[in-house]
Amino acid sequence: MKRRHKSKPWGKKVFTRIGSATAVVLLVAAVLYHVDWSHVMGAKERLESILHTHPYFSVKEITISGYQKVGGSEIVAITGLRPGVNIWKVNPTRIEAKLNSHPWVRREVVRREFPRRVIIQIEEWEAKGIVVLEKLYYANAEGFVFKEVERGERVNLPFITGLGNEGFTLNSRQARKRIAEALTLSDLFAKSSMSVSEIRFRREGGVIAYPVSHSIPLNMGWGDWTGKVQRLKRVLVEWKGREHLLVSLDLSFRGQVVVKLSERT
Repeated sequence: MKRRHKSKPWGKKVFTRIGSATAVVLLVAAVLYHVDWSHVMGAKERLESILHTHPYFSVKEITISGYQKVGGSEIVAITGLRPGVNIWKVNPTRIEAKLNSHPWVRREVVRREFPRRVIIQIEEWEAKGIVVLEKLYYANAEGFVFKEVERGERVNLPFITGLGNEGFTLNSRQARKRIAEALTLSDLFAKSSMSVSEIRFRREGGVIAYPVSHSIPLNMGWGDWTGKVQRLKRVLVEWKGREHLLVSLDLSFRGQVVVKLSERT
């Protein structure tokens, strides 16, 4: 016969475990009660003091990438960083906020690389056109107006005019959409080797484009830009060498181009 081993009652096991856990808790409590917290906090402060002053953590290198329009020295000046500053005192969040205040900076990332390096990554706005209102403003491909054009800055971009006629609020959803559409048309012209100097919104609706190479106003209407640019290319090929006879071209009608000729023809 197999001998059966008597097991301890279930309740006794539980109370034994609870008793052990309680003993541990009471032991930890007793230790914490007798700890001199002033010494612990003092050690923490001494450690922080060492980290914040030790020359091992002095910044020796500031690396900046992604900038073109904003100079590297200007970026460093904005951040307030300088070689020799303690890397523990560098606050990436505050530096990013400072950089974000610059009108050409779209996104920024600042990080510390211990023990002696700070890395700054910049993404700048890309201007695709100039919106003309009371002043001149740069706009990106999404139609977002991000800064005023200042003296000496680049102006060899398509001008977007006539928006004041439609009563748009700057950077409203409707205004951004219209500007983005106009800049899409401008890009299609550029890809077809027909850059435009201006795209003007008409009070009656639609836009008129003014090519750089030909002094011919192009009534583009609205929408179907790809089809209209293709038809325009065919017309210009047919009239190559006689462009001076063209007064205007109207591409606002579906599937056709209306040509207005000079009376001298």
